[in-house]
Amino acid sequence: MKWIFFFLALSACAQAKTVNKDVGMSAIAAGDFTALIEGCGHGMIPGYTYCRKTEGDAANDKLYFIGPVTNCKKDFCVEFKIYGPDGEVVYGNSIPKKKSRAEVPWNKLLKRDTFEINDRGFWLYTYRVYWNDENGNENVSVSEGEIRMRVIRKEYVDLHEVISDRNFVPQWEIYTRNNETIKITSGMRTSVSKNKETP
Repeated sequence: MKWIFFFLALSACAQAKTVNKDVGMSAIAAGDFTALIEGCGHGMIPGYTYCRKTEGDAANDKLYFIGPVTNCKKDFCVEFKIYGPDGEVVYGNSIPKKKSRAEVPWNKLLKRDTFEINDRGFWLYTYRVYWNDENGNENVSVSEGEIRMRVIRKEYVDLHEVISDRNFVPQWEIYTRNNETIKITSGMRTSVSKNKETP
């Protein structure tokens, strides 16, 4: 949450040409993931997003990397790098100056047009945000985040797609206090239906 306030402070202060230096422990020093990202059907989240794809799916979805507009004097004020599950840098770029977001399609990260099983894992990404203090000195702030990628085998049939198929009966059913119906097969395929009436 602190990063969101910092993000807003940097954006607002970019107009005033000053930034109040945060004297608390930084997110990176605390080991917190706060770098902003949007994608895989999720809105903007500090530090994390979850992606679920099927082997062979087209990799044309986009991730959006989001950072503050600052008062730096460089050609860009926010740079980011993305690391694959093996820890190697797979992509790096910057957010255009005076803009707060950059889009990156998955096929640029994968270097191919489809998702494959070996894409599964944690993808780390980092930001370096450059800004000038009240004395005109350049500072840099760093944040990290992660993308959790799960790639499902193409032979797998999701229970959501075949919930009435006789092959998946009997099912265990659970009714939650939030009025959700959960159905589970003996293969642990699971379906959660929202807003169902509890019997």
